[in-house]
Amino acid sequence: MTKAEGFEFQYEEDLEIDPDALDTEWMNQPRLYQRYAEQLAIADREAKHRKEKMDTKRAELTLQAHMDGIDGLEKLTEAKVSAWIQTHPEYQAVKEDLIEAEYEAQLLKGAVMAFSQRKNALENLVILHGQQYFASPKLPRDLAGEWEKKMKESRTEKRMEKQATQMRKRRSRNGK
Repeated sequence: MTKAEGFEFQYEEDLEIDPDALDTEWMNQPRLYQRYAEQLAIADREAKHRKEKMDTKRAELTLQAHMDGIDGLEKLTEAKVSAWIQTHPEYQAVKEDLIEAEYEAQLLKGAVMAFSQRKNALENLVILHGQQYFASPKLPRDLAGEWEKKMKESRTEKRMEKQATQMRKRRSRNGK
């Protein structure tokens, strides 16, 4: 669980799928995806702002070094100025802020990808449901056996009809 601008994420809870309520899960999917995608955009924007602050701090420190010099160094080179900036506490603080903002954005990118996978999982669960994957087990149909039984019944019926016809003929001969 992480937090971005007052928004509390509960990835694991939000990613869960109730296979017995696929209809409501489908209805909720776009809202969840949008919520995380929006927070990703906010986190990306924040990371860009912090990158800009870091670049500004680097520029300020570069100007300061060239205008005021650096204690302990008589001759300034770009490499020395760059090393001084990298070790400066103000620069390190804004750099740390940028790292945290980028980390938050990466977490949200992962969440948005997970919600895309959740959509695929929902699609597949609906397909499985349509194929009655979750239905109670059924005995396979014995088509050959059923056909044989039907043929026997048909032969029996024909035999009985033939016998009935023969009996009627006998009665009609005997009765005349």
